[in-house]
Amino acid sequence: MRKAGLTVLVVLVVGLAVLVYGCNPWIKPRVERRPLPQLNPTSYVFAASISEVQDAIRKVKCCGMALEFGNKALFSGDLLKQPGNGNDAYLHNFHDPIGDSEVYFAKGRPLPYLAEFHIHLIPVDGSRTKVEVSTLKPEVIAGKTWWGVHGVPANIYVTVTPTTVEEYRILLEIGAALHTAGMPVLVQP
Repeated sequence: MRKAGLTVLVVLVVGLAVLVYGCNPWIKPRVERRPLPQLNPTSYVFAASISEVQDAIRKVKCCGMALEFGNKALFSGDLLKQPGNGNDAYLHNFHDPIGDSEVYFAKGRPLPYLAEFHIHLIPVDGSRTKVEVSTLKPEVIAGKTWWGVHGVPANIYVTVTPTTVEEYRILLEIGAALHTAGMPVLVQP
């Protein structure tokens, strides 16, 4: 009898622990956002044609491993097929972090940042192109949980707002590939 009671107690304690720590979506680490003194630009007009800008985008390394253009889009869904997006690019990292955030922290440590980017190209004239970088699905990994859909342990993802740091890093890399001088300095916290 005593052994059965102990077994029930152990099962209850383990069940409660899994419920509280593993299956509980409302228990998330506190994510703190360090403010930027001012926001970075998320668009820039380059003295280059659409095709020159597309070649420069192919050299971007900062914020994703996979780059798609409209004619070979697999992961961007219908985004690049929408009217006006035929020259655009989609940069992603297969839902892996692109690096540690410079803006989002927990317990004083930078959090791994995940995001996808739509790089929209707008011809200004034959020799100038406006590039707009939009962030899609920005998240941080705020910790781990005991239990997740795909097993144990699992990441705790928290949706966050775009920072403008990564967007402008992409623009700076495009500018470097095009040998563009005079772009503003990256603003960081």
